[in-house]
Amino acid sequence: MKHIFQRAVVIVLAMVGGGAVLLFLLLIAKDVTIYDNSPADLLPAKHTVLLLHNPDQVDRDKWSAVFPEIATIEAPKSAAIAVVRTDADTTAAVLFTHQSTEFSQTLGPYEITVTDGRARSLTGMQVVPLSKSTEYALLSKGKKLSDKWTFAKKDAWPRGQHIVDDVVQSALVHTPTAAGIDPLTPERLHATAESAQHIHAPSSVALHTDTFFLLTAANGNRAWEALQKAVRKDHTFTLEGLLRNGVLSLLGPVSFESDVLGLLKSPFALQLVETEQSTQMILEGSVLDRKKLRKTLNNMHEAYSSRLPNFRVSERTLDKRFSTVDIRHDASARDVHEERIGSWTLQVTKHPELEEGLFTAHDGSKYIVTTHSALVETALTKRVPLVLPGVEAGDTLVMGGTLDIPKTYTLLKGLRINKSNTFSVQSTGSIVWSTVQNGLMRTVTVDTLPKPIPLDSLLTR
Repeated sequence: MKHIFQRAVVIVLAMVGGGAVLLFLLLIAKDVTIYDNSPADLLPAKHTVLLLHNPDQVDRDKWSAVFPEIATIEAPKSAAIAVVRTDADTTAAVLFTHQSTEFSQTLGPYEITVTDGRARSLTGMQVVPLSKSTEYALLSKGKKLSDKWTFAKKDAWPRGQHIVDDVVQSALVHTPTAAGIDPLTPERLHATAESAQHIHAPSSVALHTDTFFLLTAANGNRAWEALQKAVRKDHTFTLEGLLRNGVLSLLGPVSFESDVLGLLKSPFALQLVETEQSTQMILEGSVLDRKKLRKTLNNMHEAYSSRLPNFRVSERTLDKRFSTVDIRHDASARDVHEERIGSWTLQVTKHPELEEGLFTAHDGSKYIVTTHSALVETALTKRVPLVLPGVEAGDTLVMGGTLDIPKTYTLLKGLRINKSNTFSVQSTGSIVWSTVQNGLMRTVTVDTLPKPIPLDSLLTR
């Protein structure tokens, strides 16, 4: 019995010793693992809004304007600065450095400093770290720990106070889920999309020499819905009002929902053209349902015709003393006709003495809509490939275009819209942009001429 008891004690001690060794090894392994981690491994995917990798003072100043808490941290040379959401309305900054500060706490290879104590509980080994999120994994692919770049979720970008700034920022960054900017390519923003995109925007258009605004897009309805969700509510109403007034001015009392948006469900291109007296447009695209396309174009002509007079006014003098005004119905007061130009069927509705009017053409599923007789030939015959930045073979072009800044600003003044930050950063020249997508990775490229402007500077103003 004594020997059995001794053996039992030895076995228990061996088990306890083995457990202690195993625990020691696990602790060492955990410590080694945490020392191999990057800041993205130590931050929660759900709560992290912004992560600046190897930031400099320029980065700090730029993003402090968006998140003031960043400026409150005394920052020696930092490995990273993060902004985490501590609750629905509050954010806090987290500083990762390789050297101690007065209020720092060691976390693996880093000393961390936080602006809110609640943020400290969010750092450390994570169940779902930022590094394992789909957005971060896509945007950080190919990057090293020593690389300098910015990761920002869509709600990190400031919402523009001016309607033009809000629309520009929303169109560029608020529809994706997250974005990344590399200082080596400051004109380019990489973003993650919510779904794959396989429909191409038109890559060739009937480009007019006097075009000052061009937009090509894969799906206007989807873009319009995304823009409505992204901009501020008060700007949504203003923007919709401006668009409806623009449609009324150019096309007459057509239906914005069924006619205009109906033409934009498939790939299209829109141009605004400066003429001697006014701004005109060329819209081109395709609608797979040919019967519906013809019905839409006919509806637009009927609506436009209603704004034209169907009578003539003449004045006569009776007995050399009395004058009368004679108003009579006259079908010839409206020029409404149809003709063939090559494979196109052209429909015209206008005043006989004016060059402005409604000119539409269809050829199978393809259509053209323009508002001036001088633009018809260009719209039907002069098609050229678009040259947009950042578009390579195999890319899916989601959206792109060109913008002449002074002429666009003149148009905005006509609409009683004051100059915005977007146009104050550069008062001359032009903006050319593209949005392409491969899988869930979306890339926005913006070239500003004559001088380049970093895209994040344009968006964080």
